[in-house]
Amino acid sequence: MVSPARASRARRFPQRAFVGSECRGKQRRRDAHIARRAALDRETRDLLVADCLACAAQARADDAREIDCLEPARAEALRGTFDPGYFNYSLGKLQILKLRDDYKAQQGNDFSLQKFHNEVLNHGMPPIRLLREIMLKDKAKWNEVL
Repeated sequence: MVSPARASRARRFPQRAFVGSECRGKQRRRDAHIARRAALDRETRDLLVADCLACAAQARADDAREIDCLEPARAEALRGTFDPGYFNYSLGKLQILKLRDDYKAQQGNDFSLQKFHNEVLNHGMPPIRLLREIMLKDKAKWNEVL
């Protein structure tokens, strides 16, 4: 509804009424364009947010898998940090692994892990240095404990 003052102004200045209506039409088109653009921006934003949420979920899953893989290592590190006997355990483990590698090199294709274990257990629990003398033929390798 047009006010009486505006209607009388439009009658007195018809060119202004025309320009005003043309401007109002342009304004409507501009408003419609802005509304379409805003809707497109909202859709794009919603797609980006959904994509980011999917990426975040995937990252959380990857982190969970990585944490699951690192959990035993973390437990070993804590044990090594706070258990005073852990050093001896680790040292013995490394010495046995070295003995196994040397024994494997000595036996060649005849090496079997079961034979190695049986040979180690047949001699009881002597120090690794003595086991090396018993199991290895090469005297040069007897002192190479680590």
